[in-house]
Amino acid sequence: MSFSDTAVYISTDILIHICLYMSELGVDFSLVVEKEQRQLTGLQNNGGIEEIRSVLMCILEKCRICAAENKTSCNKEKSNDAVDFIDSNYSRIDMSLNLVADTIGVNASYLSNIFKKEKGCSLSKYLTQTRLEQAKKYLTEYPDKTLIEIAESIGYSDVYYFSKNFKKYYGISPSKYQEERKNVIIQNISQTSKESTFT
Repeated sequence: MSFSDTAVYISTDILIHICLYMSELGVDFSLVVEKEQRQLTGLQNNGGIEEIRSVLMCILEKCRICAAENKTSCNKEKSNDAVDFIDSNYSRIDMSLNLVADTIGVNASYLSNIFKKEKGCSLSKYLTQTRLEQAKKYLTEYPDKTLIEIAESIGYSDVYYFSKNFKKYYGISPSKYQEERKNVIIQNISQTSKESTFT
């Protein structure tokens, strides 16, 4: 076996291992490097080392690009899975980064990093925003519910901590917001009854 044949054999073996690795990532890499595979086969009989090296470098570059694209796609998918889980389970008292990570099948520090890159904020900040937006909705729709009931319904076991976060996020305490909403409702009822009196 000549040196050139050995180089082609090793290159083909490397290509097979690259294709196996990429298939584990869910990519049919043999389709991506079909042209290069034909070139390697053609170089078996009369190829020089530099030609083989050039084809192999091209394959490795395509592998790098493909793996990076796949990683980006995977990161986006996992971040979206985390958002879906939080949106459906924000009311859980035990909601945490570790719970979300375990549920979607990733490491907590990995999820923390990709979530911030993909969504522009930390997972805990997203959870807090989701909870507080829901709290505002509840305070508007259910003005007779107590703050303790509202806090528990969105995943807070401590009403003081809930109130502190609400005020920080909206610039008004939840009790003040609730009072303002009740006043608006009373004014609307009063206005409606005045209008119906005059008609």
